[in-house]
Amino acid sequence: MEQTIDLTMTEQTTDLTMTEQTIDLTMTEQTTDLTMTEQTIDLTMTEQTTDLTMTEQTTDLTMTEQTIDLTVTEQTIDLTMTEQTTDLTMTEQTIDLTVTEQTIDLTVTEQTIDLTMTEQTIDLTITNKPLTLL
Repeated sequence: MEQTIDLTMTEQTTDLTMTEQTIDLTMTEQTTDLTMTEQTIDLTMTEQTTDLTMTEQTTDLTMTEQTIDLTVTEQTIDLTMTEQTTDLTMTEQTIDLTVTEQTIDLTVTEQTIDLTMTEQTIDLTITNKPLTLL
């Protein structure tokens, strides 16, 4: 799907709590560049399988019975956030999203995201990109 995701995060805190969540990640020839400075990710999962390789990172995940399907075609998203706070509470929400040939440039500075999801399932399928984690 020729997707490129560049993430630069400085002093960002993400709290995510996931309960009974399933994350399926299929990536083929995808490139992901992640640059994180002073970020903490605390990961709490119940009945979830995830393979994570993190160095000095913390993530908090809280999601319950939510379904997110991603479908986007030829979309470009440039996000620059400075000192932004996002509080997101979702209960029994379904998001269908399919991404094809999408480029996402994300620069976050001093952002706090509190995400609470209930009954959530995330199925993510990305093709035609190699995966690189920095």
